[in-house]
Amino acid sequence: MDANTALQQTRQHFRHLNLELPAALRKELDDIDAVLTKSAPVSAGKDTLVTATWDAIAAGKDILADKTITTELMAGLLAQQNLGSRLRQHADALRAQALTRHADKILDSMAQVVDAADDAFTAAHTAIPNLDITEETSVTNINPLHASTWALAREAARRLDSVGQVWICITQACGLTPIPRDMRERTLIFLNLDLDDFDALSINHHTPSAWTAAIAHSGRHLDYATPIDFIERRQAINEERAERAAELAKERQEAGFGPIPQRIR
Repeated sequence: MDANTALQQTRQHFRHLNLELPAALRKELDDIDAVLTKSAPVSAGKDTLVTATWDAIAAGKDILADKTITTELMAGLLAQQNLGSRLRQHADALRAQALTRHADKILDSMAQVVDAADDAFTAAHTAIPNLDITEETSVTNINPLHASTWALAREAARRLDSVGQVWICITQACGLTPIPRDMRERTLIFLNLDLDDFDALSINHHTPSAWTAAIAHSGRHLDYATPIDFIERRQAINEERAERAAELAKERQEAGFGPIPQRIR
């Protein structure tokens, strides 16, 4: 994902979350846009250089020292450089650099949303047995006194999904960590789990925002990850799975069984 797309999507989600980009980043982006706005395309008329040269000769001027000729010559050279497109590309590169410099601040600014979601989920699980926020009609199955608690948990899950989408946009655009397509692994952005708890998460892959719904339904406290935290959590899960597979293979070998057949994909 490129920086422009990441910024566009981040701004959209931040409007929903009632957040703003860091002030220093906003200033850098505004400065880039201001320069880009001032950079009018350079063009030169077809015969302007010839006309300027003719007029200088007719006036007895030194054509090598004539400012009008120099200006027209430079305009013609610049017009051949496709400067408009190249300036826009340079602006894109500057935006990407600015985004990377402020990536941590963008991610940190959403911690308050995660904390609020944690409070909402905790309250909902305390008040509502077998919490289900996936279907809107599920609110009819709970005590009416807890309807507002259910609604807050449902909205918290939506807001948490926005946090997750921004987290993915920023880390991907800035190259901070590979982003898995698997929704179960994405839950590690908000949960610090061992292998058993990780595999036990109930995820309905046919439901929109299934991974954040699974987080809300898990009953576990949220633990918002930095990109480094996420890498370490994912690595720990993979290492634990590999260790168990090695132990199982060893047990089968000692028992006289052959290797576990590989699943055909």
